[in-house]
Amino acid sequence: MEKILTKDIKIPNGIIKKWQRTVDLLAELLDVPAALIMRVDPPYIEVFRASSNEKNPYRVGENDKLEGLYCETVIKSDNKLLVPNALKDEAWKNNPDIKKGMISYLGFPIKWPNGSFFGTLCVLDNKENSYNT
Repeated sequence: MEKILTKDIKIPNGIIKKWQRTVDLLAELLDVPAALIMRVDPPYIEVFRASSNEKNPYRVGENDKLEGLYCETVIKSDNKLLVPNALKDEAWKNNPDIKKGMISYLGFPIKWPNGSFFGTLCVLDNKENSYNT
């Protein structure tokens, strides 16, 4: 059986629009600056959808190397990650997202039907936030 290269799969526009509505709604409901759908293509991860509110410092198409990012941990652990305040957490106090002012994070893995990782669905805040978990 031939391996499917999921990074080459084109996401239909209808799905992209629904995902955009999802991140916009998440940011509004949780009252956070950023809700994102990230797409992984090692060694990088890309902002695939970003909430369209003015306070969001992330833009669609931006990418970063997978080096110490919150989303990287979600993918490696295949589990949700909650960081209420990175500045108070020894493991996260030097996280690259702090440079954008994002000190709290809640993220979940997103997978393709074949079980490989698409990326993450996550929300970030510029203040301490436990997201009522």
